Amino acid sequence: MGIEVRYLMSSGVDKEKLARQIAADKRITEGSICLLSVVEPCIAPMVKGNKASKKLELVMAPRKCVFVYHYFNDPVFGLVMFVSRVGRRLIFSFVSMVVIGWAATSEARY
Repeated sequence: MGIEVRYLMSSGVDKEKLARQIAADKRITEGSICLLSVVEPCIAPMVKGNKASKKLELVMAPRKCVFVYHYFNDPVFGLVMFVSRVGRRLIFSFVSMVVIGWAATSEARY
């Protein structure tokens, strides 16, 4: 069966809603739901020429980056999302975790 992997053509897609729909369709109540990848705006390093010094400089600039979203259902936290920005050499240069279901479930449990 395996985990569903999808490339999204637009960054405007509601990724959380899509992950919940996939979980409902596949009846996933615990564990990995899906991996979603999408190109989104980001700030990333870029080599740029400096006309005054006639040297190359490394500057941070608006770019487009590939982000991979991993959604899974955790028995304690509920719906959880890990976000990774993939660099040029396929190194995960940015990782973030968002616990989507924690606020709602924690109030109900305690």
